[in-house]
Amino acid sequence: MIIKKEKWLPVPGFEKSYEFSTLLRLRNIKTGKIKKSILMKNGYYIYSLWEYNKEHKKYIHDLVLEILLKQNKLPEQQCRHLDGNKLNNDPSNLKLGSSQDDANDRIKHGRIHRGSKQWNSKLNEIQVRIIKHLLKNRKLYQREIAKIFNVNLATINDIKMNKTWRHVII
Repeated sequence: MIIKKEKWLPVPGFEKSYEFSTLLRLRNIKTGKIKKSILMKNGYYIYSLWEYNKEHKKYIHDLVLEILLKQNKLPEQQCRHLDGNKLNNDPSNLKLGSSQDDANDRIKHGRIHRGSKQWNSKLNEIQVRIIKHLLKNRKLYQREIAKIFNVNLATINDIKMNKTWRHVII
């Protein structure tokens, strides 16, 4: 078992108040007390930092990226948890990426539901395969297909234009 030596580093913007450690802990410089992390409803851990009677919530993964990995997140970037586990904030598990990279990760790790696995889906993959076949071979008008499958005309058009159900291939 490897025991890591804890090193404390200043939190940018809160240099006089807080330090973040290589063991992902946060402490108040004035009191020396270790802050407790909070698990949010969205499944991520945060720390609440207080300055001038104002609360600032910081995601732990953002603190790791900024302080330990020295990566500044641009507005169009997101933090990716490479193993798909939102609770694993180890530096080796975090990487900056685009929103598309993050979406691909969610699909890869089964955290996003596609097709008939979505709670509001009116169609299943077999029905969509049939619809795509009908559209490809121009057997029926889109309006007729929509009526047969009891869906909106826009749903059929979205399938035709490959806006939805892209993962279903005929």
